[in-house]
Amino acid sequence: MAPKSAVTAIALAMFCALLPRISRAAAPADGVNSKLFDLLCEAMTMTAPKAQGPNTKLQTNAKHTALLVSLISTDKNALLMLKQSPAGESAPTNLKGKIKEICDGKKLQDCKDAIEWAESDENKELLKLLTAASQNWPLPAHLNDTATALSTACEDPQLQAQELAQQKLQREITAAQLGGRQPGAEFKIEGASSGRAATCGTRGEDPKAGVQKALAAVLICVCGSDSSNDNNKGCAATQTAQVTYSAEHDSHGAALTTLVAQCGKRSNSNKETTEGRLAALTANLARELETPHGSDHKRGYIGWTEAGNAAGNCDGTAETGKGACVYYNLNNDQVKKPTWLAELEKATVTAKELASTAAAAKAQEQHIKQLNHSLVELLRQSILNNRGHATRAAQTVAQPNKLTEADCANHQTNTTCVSPCTWHEKESDPNKKCSLDPVKTTEQQAAQTAGTGEGAATTASAVNCSKHTKKEDCEKENEGLAAGTKAKCGWIEDKCKDSSILVSKQFALSVVSAAFVALLF
Repeated sequence: MAPKSAVTAIALAMFCALLPRISRAAAPADGVNSKLFDLLCEAMTMTAPKAQGPNTKLQTNAKHTALLVSLISTDKNALLMLKQSPAGESAPTNLKGKIKEICDGKKLQDCKDAIEWAESDENKELLKLLTAASQNWPLPAHLNDTATALSTACEDPQLQAQELAQQKLQREITAAQLGGRQPGAEFKIEGASSGRAATCGTRGEDPKAGVQKALAAVLICVCGSDSSNDNNKGCAATQTAQVTYSAEHDSHGAALTTLVAQCGKRSNSNKETTEGRLAALTANLARELETPHGSDHKRGYIGWTEAGNAAGNCDGTAETGKGACVYYNLNNDQVKKPTWLAELEKATVTAKELASTAAAAKAQEQHIKQLNHSLVELLRQSILNNRGHATRAAQTVAQPNKLTEADCANHQTNTTCVSPCTWHEKESDPNKKCSLDPVKTTEQQAAQTAGTGEGAATTASAVNCSKHTKKEDCEKENEGLAAGTKAKCGWIEDKCKDSSILVSKQFALSVVSAAFVALLF
């Protein structure tokens, strides 16, 4: 049997081993902060929606089209002059006047880029259209006006507003989450000192900077364990490692990593936020601050406190009104708003702006498409109109003179009554002595028509191409012509026709081909 002194020594040792556990305060009951943990998880893992960046291809192509039309509106030789400008030359000597203004200095590269773009296979039809238009110079003023409007539309700030709003929203969300600390940097609760109550909240005192600024600090204060309360499962089934609250400590970052990982199991975590989600989250967190705590119904707390006593300090224990919480104090009976809550309110407004800028950017891009399409169509139409004017002018010149009976009756003497009018000496009525001869009228009109038809000799060639029935004979008319000289005759549709007909048909083909330029990027 062991001596009495030995038994006493063993009992004393066992009591000493159990003493820390007997004296250690209890952590809050499991799950008491689970609902708040849901809200904090949503706040800590949310991100701004990804912004759909501006349609750079649409803007670039529209800018090129507008610039090219402005150039040929200013000078019909603009495209040729720019192609011949030496590379890297800031102010080419062959550029002058308005062309030089448009393409001077750094803008020269924009002009050359536009020409290079037009010469690509994708845009060769547009280049044909531009070339044809430059041959019908000057162009209508409304073409340049439309080009200017298109260029201006491509620079509209609304096209960048969505991306800027998204960046602003993400900054505000991050500010609420981390209180000014950069994402990826090791997180520490700013101003942590003395202990958990001093860091997380002491009744009657203003909060420290960490919990005032950052939701991350709130999460650690509400859900963390410490040396006195090492089994805090109030937020999640798995407790965190012990947190040192008495200083800005590495354990803060480790606890935050553990808690955010546990957030991943919550259905509302890791979401792209919206105005509606932000508004609801902000309202719910603000409501937590207004919830009465303790037997004295004290406001300004967020997190769980023991309810049987007057609300106390946030030291993590489950006794005498204390708890795993954060306290923000009151000012004239109003809860002092945390900075992170103000950031969430700002983010809610920005989220609304983001939604509206997205719609505005989409509408502006549609406006650019419509202007671009209109500009190309106006360019094509100007060519067709010019060709129509030329055709009507030629027809007017070639139109046979059609005299009437009244025209002939105006002649009162034999000397002025000439073909196709005929003088009738024996006619007693002086107004009928000179009358229209229908036979001569028909002959004269036939002669005039023959002189302007496809087979007639033109002013340019003075050759009757239609007399040739063989292709070889037709092409011989062009022998001996100097290089670059327009051909006299051409074999067209199994007939020998004047070269002007050939030019006209080629031009028509070019216009029709260009008509298919849609440019709907």
